Amino acid sequence: MSDNPTSLPLSRRQALGLIAVSAGGGVFLPRIALAQQASLYAGLALFDSGAGVCAITPEATEGPFYFDPKLERADITEGKVGVALNVRLQVVDAGCRPLAGARVD
Repeated sequence: MSDNPTSLPLSRRQALGLIAVSAGGGVFLPRIALAQQASLYAGLALFDSGAGVCAITPEATEGPFYFDPKLERADITEGKVGVALNVRLQVVDAGCRPLAGARVD
């Protein structure tokens, strides 16, 4: 680096290149965020594997609870095309024992 105070640390070409790389890197940020999110939840897979690990969520205010039989359905696609998503939930008590007949809203 020179001692000339008027010289810039980056040339114009370097600055434009840095801007281009930074803007292009934004394309990969959603994928990185998804990968990090997936790694956060990877430990919860132990719950289903029988490893004896039970992830308890923090307590929250319960209710109001209501049950409308018309809203109980297995197919929520409403006739629209999309990608199938299988969701498996297991509701457990404080002792990590499954609760039979539990409903998830």
